[in-house]
Amino acid sequence: QAPPRLFGCFSNQRFWIKGNRTRSGHKGEQQIGVVNRCVYSTTKAAVIGLTKSVAADFIQQGIRCNCVCPGTVDTPSLQERIQARPNPEEARSDFLKRQRTGRFATAEEIALLCVYLASDESAYVTGNPVIIDGGWSL
Repeated sequence: QAPPRLFGCFSNQRFWIKGNRTRSGHKGEQQIGVVNRCVYSTTKAAVIGLTKSVAADFIQQGIRCNCVCPGTVDTPSLQERIQARPNPEEARSDFLKRQRTGRFATAEEIALLCVYLASDESAYVTGNPVIIDGGWSL
């Protein structure tokens, strides 16, 4: 049985496949080891395996599958997590330290990659983790 974190990926693939393009998304923990994130990182790495398997299973039908691997994205959820810490300034600094660009990604930056992957311009891209992490995994 699939771990709960993977269930959403498995169940959503059937909807994406109907559109001839499929995409999975997850954070960059699968690229590097992260302290105290063993289970989370492992399930995220499994998404890459799922992506490659779906791509291999459906390539002959012209269906592509790629995985978007973002770094830390500036979202309301991130801001809530930062504010929930005892020292929000320190928490923000800690999150930023892992971003080699010195800033968080915007949701728009990630969306532009997703638009590209869903377009005909990426017709030759399949079965890949596409890393957009601001240098976090370097």
